Amino acid sequence: MLFSTGTLSDVLIFYHIPVYYSHKSPAPRKSVRVFRFLHVCYTVYTLSVMEPLPKERFFRVYANLPVGLRDQVVIAVPEVGPLSWNAAYAEVSNSTKLGDVIVGKLIELKII
Repeated sequence: MLFSTGTLSDVLIFYHIPVYYSHKSPAPRKSVRVFRFLHVCYTVYTLSVMEPLPKERFFRVYANLPVGLRDQVVIAVPEVGPLSWNAAYAEVSNSTKLGDVIVGKLIELKII
């Protein structure tokens, strides 16, 4: 993600849109200002509505887990058996097929 949280002024500064105009820097044409404003509004709306990707959801939950919980079993995959959070993290971070299965099952069970 480009930026996760921020105010509209942060977005305006990111896009190099002057928040105010002085006598030394003339204002751009009206059509350019309107286009930039609409582009910023669309970007802010899109980023605020977007659903995080499944792997991002897994990493967010994993990062917020206490270290003691990471060794406990989180899911049992039929082909492999029970997996701890640490084993699931290794599979997901390496982008294996088993990692995709783990993330899918965790979403299905509403754990992440």
